[in-house]
Amino acid sequence: MKAIIILLTVLLAGCGPKFKFNSPAYIDSAFRPYVACFKANYPDVSGKLGITFGSEDEATGRCNKYMPNKKRDIVINPFDWSISSAVRREFIIFHEMGHCVMYIGGHDDDTFNYMNSNTPIGETILEHREQLYLDFFGEDYELCDLSFDEAT
Repeated sequence: MKAIIILLTVLLAGCGPKFKFNSPAYIDSAFRPYVACFKANYPDVSGKLGITFGSEDEATGRCNKYMPNKKRDIVINPFDWSISSAVRREFIIFHEMGHCVMYIGGHDDDTFNYMNSNTPIGETILEHREQLYLDFFGEDYELCDLSFDEAT
């Protein structure tokens, strides 16, 4: 049993300190518009990705990768989500999908980009949003309309 726990710990990578199994195919309705936006710019999103709310005691977001079946899920801190603007919510989802979908392993905290682990405030993101998209998705990006979110 101890060997199984050690093996699972070694095989799992995440963006937060805790690990929890969540439904690997369910995406909470709060996240679906952001996922659709991500997919519009990066269509290689498989059906094995789940995104749910987790605990308020955890990091803002975390990507869990389950090996060897390649299922992935993202867990979002509900308190951080509730106090975030729409552009900050987009930043959180894009950051975690960078880990879970684009397989970006680490963080780039030296530059302002979606893989920076220090999630900035909404005004800063809004001011640089087009450059963030360009750097993350390339020249053919489609800037998403966030008017669906009341936190805009």
